[in-house]
Amino acid sequence: MVCVDLFGRGRTLRHLWPSLIGSYAADALIDPTAGLRPLGRADVLAWLAALAGAEATVHPAPGLGDTVALTGVRVAATALVHGGSVVHVTAFPVVS
Repeated sequence: MVCVDLFGRGRTLRHLWPSLIGSYAADALIDPTAGLRPLGRADVLAWLAALAGAEATVHPAPGLGDTVALTGVRVAATALVHGGSVVHVTAFPVVS
């Protein structure tokens, strides 16, 4: 698993999709083997549990809303929250 991106609205995903795919493609060119390890159900559940147990800190976003940073064992994530709704979350494993 390389990362997970979640969007609060489909139109946000549609708007960001081209740049998101470009970013994923660039990452694949830099390290073509990243994230290729097969994951089982237990791996995914452990990662999600680590995400759920991560410590959250809230900071003003550069534009509108707040940035929520999640840090935990084997996981990191950021979320943009505006008007009480999540706009975008990106979460990824932290490899030690």
